[in-house]
Amino acid sequence: MEKINVYTDGAFSSTREQGGWAFVVVQGDKQLHYDCGGVKDTTNNRMELQAIMEATKWLQDNFIPEAMIVSDSMYCIGCLTKGWKRKKNVDMWAEMDALGFDYGIKHVKGHSGDKWNDTCDMWAVHARDLVLE
Repeated sequence: MEKINVYTDGAFSSTREQGGWAFVVVQGDKQLHYDCGGVKDTTNNRMELQAIMEATKWLQDNFIPEAMIVSDSMYCIGCLTKGWKRKKNVDMWAEMDALGFDYGIKHVKGHSGDKWNDTCDMWAVHARDLVLE
């Protein structure tokens, strides 16, 4: 059985003051699932982290014990695996810690032609552009 990869991404518009998050679940070269959402009054880093949290919740809810999270956010990867200080978004980091994040995570360069990162970015931008009240 091929390993599951979950691509995550966040998007932000300073002119609209809202962001979007997305994740795409992939096995081999087949998309199994995706989800996305929009948020008002946020930041890009919060959306990157929200995407990883939502992906983690989905994996846990579907009893998938092993997966690789693929993110273009060095902020998230650094805070999760490299001991970077979590000076901002402390509320979200507390929520992430409560989830018990126990998945692999690796970096992919954003906007570099990676099929699934680009797909995830498309969904995050779509969610960011929704009309939110």
